[in-house]
Amino acid sequence: MRRGAGKWLLCLLLCAGLMLAVYFLMPDRDDGGADRSEITPEPTAAAAPADATVPPDAVSAGRPGLYRLDGWLYALGPEGESFRAGEGTVLTFDADGRYTTGDGQLDACLADALHACGADALEGDEALRAAYLYIKNEYHYKVKPEDAHTEENGSVDWVNERALRFLMIDGGTCYGYAASFGLLARCLGYEAHIVAGEINQDYEPHAFVVIPEGGMDFIYDVEMEDTRPERHEDLDLYRQKNFDIYWYWYEPTW
Repeated sequence: MRRGAGKWLLCLLLCAGLMLAVYFLMPDRDDGGADRSEITPEPTAAAAPADATVPPDAVSAGRPGLYRLDGWLYALGPEGESFRAGEGTVLTFDADGRYTTGDGQLDACLADALHACGADALEGDEALRAAYLYIKNEYHYKVKPEDAHTEENGSVDWVNERALRFLMIDGGTCYGYAASFGLLARCLGYEAHIVAGEINQDYEPHAFVVIPEGGMDFIYDVEMEDTRPERHEDLDLYRQKNFDIYWYWYEPTW
């Protein structure tokens, strides 16, 4: 064999060895032609939410992910995270998972009201009715100068202010009644919509609460029941279908 041919053969062998070494050292090589889509990565452990366990003395709020404790509504675990994000709900929660109106003084007034009427220890419809009757029986219709105006149809920016004043001075107009009961209903875990709308054929400005249930809207009008019983001997506007007694006009946004 000639010297030149021997050198070329040696170079070929070295190159082949180098290619084999690179192939076997590659971290993502395809062993045996296996389908990489079938390779399952190792699972990553996820930390459980800090509030993933309902306290033993909590009261059920009647909805997955919600419970009540010491008169306050809390969101729990994965459901709580979605509630806190405010997706498709009027319920808002703070960083600790507790329901809040965004006003600490109002939150405290609502908690006191739920305790005063015993709703904080009740569940479901019993709790909601207790809150409704408390607003009806313990507060009175009164028109302060700051409450004399009407609110724009469909608006909600008045709710906290009206509710706080109503609870502090033991009364107000239909807006105060609706705001206070509606927020109490939210404290109990209900998707309560506080509505500035109109009523009867004369389209009078009015406020009331709507709670959707089973694909239907049910109206709660505590002010009308409290202040105008002379129109109906047995007036009951707790959980009524629209147009059963009065004509309610509003544009649902939910």
